[in-house]
Amino acid sequence: MTARACATTGCLLLSYRGEPRCATHTASEARDPHRLAMANARKSRHAARRNARPGDGAASRMRYRLRADGFGYCALCGDRFAAGALEVDHEVPLLGGGVAGGGGDFADNVRPVCRPCHLVKTRSENKRPSSR
Repeated sequence: MTARACATTGCLLLSYRGEPRCATHTASEARDPHRLAMANARKSRHAARRNARPGDGAASRMRYRLRADGFGYCALCGDRFAAGALEVDHEVPLLGGGVAGGGGDFADNVRPVCRPCHLVKTRSENKRPSSR
């Protein structure tokens, strides 16, 4: 079991089990209603943003798969790139981004592309007139 210094300024106690604070400060944090309310508000804002997006999380799964493989191929130019050099592109843009195209975060709407190809595609999408 590894121990490290408590993250609370001035505390000389140790924290265990990967906790950032010692047992004393973890307990006092849990009793502080303001701090607890702020943490819950952050969690609910994040969940609301995540749940408002249309789709099933295909872009996140693709990013995970690329990192696990360590490389991938650009869907536009076909070149092989390291995972960090590839971005996930939505063929039909998501709602609220650039030109509101109405695409979702589904497997048939995402593909890996290199940064130069993604920039060219994004610029061409932003030049298109809105269909509204």
